[in-house]
Amino acid sequence: MFLELHATSMLCLPSGECLRPDATVCAALMSAVYALMRVSVCLMESRNPPEDHDELIELVASDETGFLSLFSQQQLQEFMLFEREYRLSQLELQEELSSS
Repeated sequence: MFLELHATSMLCLPSGECLRPDATVCAALMSAVYALMRVSVCLMESRNPPEDHDELIELVASDETGFLSLFSQQQLQEFMLFEREYRLSQLELQEELSSS
């Protein structure tokens, strides 16, 4: 489920020369970071939690990747809403499992 997205692998050539991100690359990266959050939320809501969700959050929040600087304020708010939905579904699942 989890696609490993590392900005360095997307923005660096095999020779080690790094490219400056352009608007197209940034938009593609943000789109990918979004399906993954949506997929994580859908999987959690279907009671099939993804194994690597926390790694996705760490990747986005990492200073090394610089992903947070690519988000606009609105995009960051939407990302946080996805994370909120995920955590609420996670809590519901934990409650169901503990009451069973």
